[in-house]
Amino acid sequence: MAQAGPQAPFFCLSPGRSGSTTLARVLSQSPDCDCRHEPHPQLIAEATEWRYRGARGEEIVAALRRSRRPSRGTVYGETSHKMALIVPLIRRAFAGARFVWVTRDGREFARSAFRLGWHADGPPESEWAAWRPRGDLAGEVSPGEWAAMDRFERVCWHWSYVNRVVEADLARSPAAGIRVRLEELEGELPRICEHVGVAPVAFEVGRENERWPAYSAGRPLAEMPPWPHWDRGLRSAFERRCGELMDRLYPGWRRAQGAAA
Repeated sequence: MAQAGPQAPFFCLSPGRSGSTTLARVLSQSPDCDCRHEPHPQLIAEATEWRYRGARGEEIVAALRRSRRPSRGTVYGETSHKMALIVPLIRRAFAGARFVWVTRDGREFARSAFRLGWHADGPPESEWAAWRPRGDLAGEVSPGEWAAMDRFERVCWHWSYVNRVVEADLARSPAAGIRVRLEELEGELPRICEHVGVAPVAFEVGRENERWPAYSAGRPLAEMPPWPHWDRGLRSAFERRCGELMDRLYPGWRRAQGAAA
């Protein structure tokens, strides 16, 4: 439950395409929660630069303190996948900050992000695309290896990288964070509310932001079949980049069919 005095904010962390728009809308149904999706400044470039090189840390901390303020009588919350890259800076900005790490089955993330054109070659079509983490710039693969990856494998790497970053950062203060699966979001809402300190209500859970980025760009979705129909090449790329982390986050995933929608 929210307390009478100021309460530390909370941040929902994910690699994107993991229900962040939906979660912000749902949690804001609580009368004592002010949960925002990708508020300004969005720190699109700054978060990625800091994760690469440790650059502009003090600037980011100052920006967070200036801009992340709740409405009167509410707990501030935020859903933005850029926050997943700067957990240590969020802790510096806000003592007692809490975190909800939202994971989505990597196969469904990869399918969603691929269909929306993530990690395409050529000039980026947006600031978000320009500053998505890259394996070569993050120091995980060589420039040649990154260039040789097809777009699907880059998307798989993205899911693994961001989730591993969150996993490692939250391990430094385990009590500050909880992990929930997007696939179980509705049933996890009471636990989320308890962790972040807001009052649970009879939440209405819908689905947001399914396809609008592709439509707004005026282009069709890329073809990407569901997991049961992946060929050997797709399965091999996914196993190479995501298999080890999937074993930890979704034990037994190889035996399951995964979502087909």
